[in-house]
Amino acid sequence: MKRYLSAASLVLALAVAACTQAAPSGTASPGVSGAPSDRAGGRVVLPMAADPGTMNPIFAGSVAEVQLARVLFNGLARLNPETFVPEPMLATSWESTDDAMEYTFHLRDGVKWHDGQPFTADDVKFTMDKIMDPELATRPGRSFTALESTEVVDASTVKFIMKTPFPAFVSYLAYNVQIAPKHLLEGVEDLQNNTAFNTDKPIGTGAFRLVENVKGDHITLEANPDFFLGPPKLDRVIFKLLPDANTQIAQLKTGEIDLIPRLDVSVAPSVEGTPGVRLDTGVTAQFWALHLNHDFPPFTDVRVRQAMAYAIDREALVSDVLHGQGQVAAGPIAPILKSAYNPDVEPYPYDPERSKELLEEAGWTDTDGDGILDKDGEPFRFTLQVLKGFPVAEQVSAILEQEFKALGMDVTQQAYDLASFITDVRDTRSGPNMSQAYVVFMFLAPEPDDIWSYFHSSNAEAGSNFNVYRNPDADRLLDLARTSVDPEERRQAFFDVQQLLHDDVARDFLFYPNEIYAMKDTLHGVPVSTLPYPYVEQWGYE
Repeated sequence: MKRYLSAASLVLALAVAACTQAAPSGTASPGVSGAPSDRAGGRVVLPMAADPGTMNPIFAGSVAEVQLARVLFNGLARLNPETFVPEPMLATSWESTDDAMEYTFHLRDGVKWHDGQPFTADDVKFTMDKIMDPELATRPGRSFTALESTEVVDASTVKFIMKTPFPAFVSYLAYNVQIAPKHLLEGVEDLQNNTAFNTDKPIGTGAFRLVENVKGDHITLEANPDFFLGPPKLDRVIFKLLPDANTQIAQLKTGEIDLIPRLDVSVAPSVEGTPGVRLDTGVTAQFWALHLNHDFPPFTDVRVRQAMAYAIDREALVSDVLHGQGQVAAGPIAPILKSAYNPDVEPYPYDPERSKELLEEAGWTDTDGDGILDKDGEPFRFTLQVLKGFPVAEQVSAILEQEFKALGMDVTQQAYDLASFITDVRDTRSGPNMSQAYVVFMFLAPEPDDIWSYFHSSNAEAGSNFNVYRNPDADRLLDLARTSVDPEERRQAFFDVQQLLHDDVARDFLFYPNEIYAMKDTLHGVPVSTLPYPYVEQWGYE
């Protein structure tokens, strides 16, 4: 039986082990200033790109929905924003069997929902059962295919039973799951469309609670004085609907908003030097890639995919588009995930001559002298589908279009707003209107196992394997990394699959951008990480 209790033991474990699944006690995180009891007051106004369709954590999927759910609700644990080690929240400790088949969580006493009702193990089971309901097809449920059942041991203890060993379970639980109240949602016929809870009056356990949701304008939250870690530093947090990045920057400069998380790195120079505004930089598990649909000819041929990989000047992309705020990528696992990152996998060098050789080997030549490659009478023609309103995506797409045209490919661009991009491009993987090629970013959970979702063939028709990559050797390695309880075997499986995904050009990996937050220079305690919102009680002004 593995038991996780002390912060000191975790520090030691991190120093000597490649992988860790532990939960230290305590509330403040290393590198995050202050404690929630140091009251300062005030408010933070920050932008959201779209109105949330729901704030119910069972169904939250869009960026805005996840932001709100992580502020209003809590998980059993949360990930430290620097080390990504799970830390206690609604649970104070947990232990697992040595074979990673059972996990037992011990819940915090005295936690209350915003309506004053007590939080219990029944809420945990209710939430997990709904997340795992196949008819609901929830976003968090995709991460827990190995979960067999959730059992209530007593009011303050809950047990999770696995179908197969799942050493990443606690990390996923900390990252993806916030607990919802059984007493308000049990028996509701249509949970997904239950606006009375989902948008009008969500009731959580979080540091802030809903005051008003003015659709098309803003959402106001107020401090929860009964928060179980103590009152938060701020009085209010306001999410303001500002879908346009340029408008966000303008309002930050005028003081109408106080914080822009994940500022687009391509526009960071326009913010730098603004009086009263500070740029904080960190690293993240995000990667950008050119996604080629593996079912769209001619991308079915690995030689073609490799030729396109050699045609891209990644160093120039980092220099010219990211202004040096990032590094060239060779695979989906970023260096910040140190235990699983394979430094021996090297990015494709910029080599247009090698591109031409590979295309010729694949049978693509200009037989009629019109400047366009062709094969068996068909031109090399495709559409580069562009995510409009995202400067990095737009700039990279424009550069890639020119690099591919230089090889003799007939490339055109088509722009999509975010909503149509998701439905008409990302989620349209087959049929006459299938996606073809697009540049977009992907966030990994701060757990390397998350690449299973993006590259395992079981997720090709539905799930996060958006460009329909299928390779049985990759499946075998991904399954091994997912289930092995031997840290060295797991690490080697991650190393091997990164090399395979690189060689196969599963996606054409471009770069890992830095994380940049722009904020008032008096605002502190905001982790520059993929995980700022679970720590919102620590945000405050000096």
